Amino acid sequence: MIKEASETGKKIIQESKEAAKVQYDKIIADAQEVIKSEKAAAISELKSQVAVLSIQIAEQVIKGELSSNDKQKALADKLAGEISLN
Repeated sequence: MIKEASETGKKIIQESKEAAKVQYDKIIADAQEVIKSEKAAAISELKSQVAVLSIQIAEQVIKGELSSNDKQKALADKLAGEISLN
């Protein structure tokens, strides 16, 4: 009877360990998926912010380049000279 109780106890402990391992693996897998998803969202947001900053910088450069009539005329002349008519 004691031997049987001991074996039953060992069996219960082993089953509990196996169940805990399965639950642990599921928690780790779920956490990895959350991390992967959050990383993708962060990268997407960063790309969006870089695009906005790039446009703002380009806008400032263009405003500086076209700040005076002389600069505008020089740019127009340069572009006109680069155009080739077939």
